[in-house]
Amino acid sequence: MAKHSSSVHVVNPPGEADKFRVWSRSGDPLQSKVRIVCTTCNNTWLSAIQNAAKPLLIPMFAGQTCVLGVPAQTMIATWAAMATMTAEHMSKEPSLIAVSQADREWLWKNGTPPPDWRIWIGRFQRHKLPERWTHCSVSIHEREPVIAANGMPQCNTQTTTFMVGDLLVHTMSAAFPDHAQDWDWRTWPRGRQVLTQIWPTVESATVWPIQSVSLMDADAYHIARAFFGWADAVGRAATTGLVIRP
Repeated sequence: MAKHSSSVHVVNPPGEADKFRVWSRSGDPLQSKVRIVCTTCNNTWLSAIQNAAKPLLIPMFAGQTCVLGVPAQTMIATWAAMATMTAEHMSKEPSLIAVSQADREWLWKNGTPPPDWRIWIGRFQRHKLPERWTHCSVSIHEREPVIAANGMPQCNTQTTTFMVGDLLVHTMSAAFPDHAQDWDWRTWPRGRQVLTQIWPTVESATVWPIQSVSLMDADAYHIARAFFGWADAVGRAATTGLVIRP
């Protein structure tokens, strides 16, 4: 069975070293079985999301040209949100689970990503990048954080970047919605040119793939870590009296 490399990046408070780990495991994160999903859900509404997205995704994985209207963009975004929510439970550390139960229930009840999520796609051409799945999580609180079962602050903000064939997907959810809604790739402006936002939809139709640009290994690396580089810098600046504008 093929092995896939995944990574987790945890941004800790200033003064504490960040955690970054890459590991190789059998199977695809998109097909891994996690305990958060019961058999009934897996065989009903979750399977329905996968089956509805499959005719759209297979040509995209192969880099074939297609036009994605609003329904198609929404379907792909829904699949991406489902994949993010389930695959983050591959982690053995409960504090790294950043997607809220309320967001999972929204997906179940409404069949779309939560409205304050943001999801982007781009065309990816792999060279030597080992990871196929990168999950970054951070704990952002106005008051005392919730403490997880392992004694660590519970993460509540995440970005997930994963690649399947020619398709790169980047999802973002945050405890404070404006963090995701106002994110403009300020630490990596190239993201504005090479990624297409499909949730919430901003175009009535978008052509896949973006013919003028392909994402390379370095692009995927920076996409996965852009928000957390900024969040880490803000936290560290706060301890020294510096101000970093959003």
